[in-house]
Amino acid sequence: MSSFQRKGYNPSLLKLELLSKGLRVSPEVQDAFGKSLKEVLRVRTGAGCGVDLILENEVFVIAHTEELFSANSPFTLEMADNKYFIAKNGEYVQKVRLLPRPQFYDMKTSDGIPMREIGAVQGDFVSFSLDNRCWFWGMYQGENLKKYRGLECKFCSIGLNWDGERKERPVKSIDQILEVCEEALKQKYVNHIGLNAGTYPPPGRGHQEYADVVRAIKENFDVWIRMAIAPPEEEKYVDLLYEAGADIVGYNLEVFDPELFAYICPGKLKEIDKGVAHSHYEKILKHASRVAGRDHVFSNLITGTEPRESTVKGIEYLCSLGVLPRVFVGNFQKGTPLENKSVSSTEDLVYIYRNLKRIVQDEYHEDVGCPGCARIEVNTKEFLGVNPKMVPITDDDLLRAGIDPAATY
Repeated sequence: MSSFQRKGYNPSLLKLELLSKGLRVSPEVQDAFGKSLKEVLRVRTGAGCGVDLILENEVFVIAHTEELFSANSPFTLEMADNKYFIAKNGEYVQKVRLLPRPQFYDMKTSDGIPMREIGAVQGDFVSFSLDNRCWFWGMYQGENLKKYRGLECKFCSIGLNWDGERKERPVKSIDQILEVCEEALKQKYVNHIGLNAGTYPPPGRGHQEYADVVRAIKENFDVWIRMAIAPPEEEKYVDLLYEAGADIVGYNLEVFDPELFAYICPGKLKEIDKGVAHSHYEKILKHASRVAGRDHVFSNLITGTEPRESTVKGIEYLCSLGVLPRVFVGNFQKGTPLENKSVSSTEDLVYIYRNLKRIVQDEYHEDVGCPGCARIEVNTKEFLGVNPKMVPITDDDLLRAGIDPAATY
């Protein structure tokens, strides 16, 4: 290992590089996973499964270590003198912190279920997938769970993960969730809750079920709740979530380009938008923004599903609706139709990052979201002080990292 240190390596840039290129783990660090360090738990779609790192200036990131693209990563996670650091091509880049293994992972609920199969710590929150079935996979219609209906999103692996390979209970009860919340919120890095699920049946698409869980959590804990759900058929269902106490609700567009949206999300186009791309999403997003305010509704876009310029147009579109854009870095799972699609390049992510900062922060003067929640997103800010902001990624930062600035414009 060279003693050379890359001075002033921008942690926001390093985050994007890790999301694009993945991470290799030294044997010494690997041996600590599941012992002193939090292990990787593959849950629901698998998209947020990797090693949680906290870079300098409190920048949260998840680094994928088990996917094919990470095998040739120039980045390695090393340990020396009981401290962890990232190296790039054998050269020290930056110190990092890793999350300790949550104590509740070794505990069981009152009905005997391992708590790590109910909720998983991710970044600075505990995540619950309420129900891992999905309407678009045929899971509520009594069909064979592995039989494609042709409506599932092409980046999603929910149906492929149903066979028990994941260490997760497919359906959780409210009592189980409350018991895990009580223990999880005792952990040092856990300070809020994330809720998600597959798509429920119409017309409510899970809004009543989510509202019941949110209400129960809020009645027992003073904690912030973020959740994602499919748009219901009527606006009245949206109101249930905010009345129950949800702090921020997401209706995820995923892909902005209408033709690519139709190809990648055929079920959402057919059954939610009724054949007109984004039409019903826009209706529900606008209603949520009117009811709760723009700081309380978001929508995801996924990089790599469309050209980077189209993603930026999607950012502008969502902001115009009063919606926070959350830009996830696409990491397409094995077995899905997009499994051979490359992860977005660092250059493309920097391009999107700069435009996200310009549009959301500089033009609309809005917050880009929670740093911990954004651990697999282009959305990045240094979690220091009050109202932290996205920091610029300059051409000098890129040159220092060996990246051609011209490719980021």
